[in-house]
Amino acid sequence: MKYALLTFGEYYKLNKVISLVVGWDIGIAGKITERYAPMTPELTEQNGQLKCVIPISAEIQENHADLLTGVELVNSYISVETEEVVPIDGVIEPEVIDWTLNHYEAQGVDNSNLVTYIAGQDASNYPPIPNVGEWCEAKVYSYNGDKVKCLQPHTRTHYTPEETPALWLIIPTVSGYPEWVQPTGSHDAYNTGDRVLFEGKNYESLIDSNVWSPTGYPQGWKEI
Repeated sequence: MKYALLTFGEYYKLNKVISLVVGWDIGIAGKITERYAPMTPELTEQNGQLKCVIPISAEIQENHADLLTGVELVNSYISVETEEVVPIDGVIEPEVIDWTLNHYEAQGVDNSNLVTYIAGQDASNYPPIPNVGEWCEAKVYSYNGDKVKCLQPHTRTHYTPEETPALWLIIPTVSGYPEWVQPTGSHDAYNTGDRVLFEGKNYESLIDSNVWSPTGYPQGWKEI
């Protein structure tokens, strides 16, 4: 057994590819969920960055070496415990996102981080929502400039996604946070929960009446 240390995005992709090759996928009506590696991976640290650990069996190495092109394997790693949110780096194909979301939902695992990633993507990355009378798969579609996740495969009715929340989850498209601007007083200071972009990174204010920058008073901000 060896291990690949990957970003979350790389982990999702490789997990899906290996799972399908070895014949594991979501069962009937999403009640059974099988996949090569867990949806919530173990974490380690590599070069100061958190990485997801995916085990690579000898059978995969021998019979499916083509799936591991460009993937560096290690013999061991040190597991780390952290509450830090690991970013989903890189572009993830819509079909990988759909497969991952379906597995999360079948397991009852929180998928808010992945949904947030989807929200930041352009709606044109996803196929348009099917027309009335057409079949809707359990996947993400573009819809009115936003995205919607089909929660239950069905033939689309004349009702809109807004009118059928049991069938659709609307994922609004969000843009980046506003640039941090030096407040001039309490009237335009940042408050708890306000989010900004500062020197290429996103931060959330931890205090009210925050007139300091994230570097000027680090205790008043957390990076997100």
